[in-house]
Amino acid sequence: MSDTMETRVAKIGIRLIDDAYLAWMAAEAESGRALRDWSERSLHDGFYHAYLAALDREEAAALDLRQLVRVAEDGKDSSTDASTAAARREGGGTPVDGRDRGGQ
Repeated sequence: MSDTMETRVAKIGIRLIDDAYLAWMAAEAESGRALRDWSERSLHDGFYHAYLAALDREEAAALDLRQLVRVAEDGKDSSTDASTAAARREGGGTPVDGRDRGGQ
């Protein structure tokens, strides 16, 4: 089974988004633990700074995820626009699930 370049790129994009999502979830859990440590154990500067660092990592992971999702959405829109235009040029109507309706 031969994948098209578009299919391979889409699969890579899905893996990247999955990895970014997992990184964000891990960073969110870490910031929760750091907040709990800071609030339960001590108000010492070390716990506070550990919490701030964890928050920074969570924010960075969230931004990475958001950027990847935007790129994927932009690519999806461009791909859909291009395939719709090609189908119209060929007189086949609009594509449905990546297939041409063939004017039906």
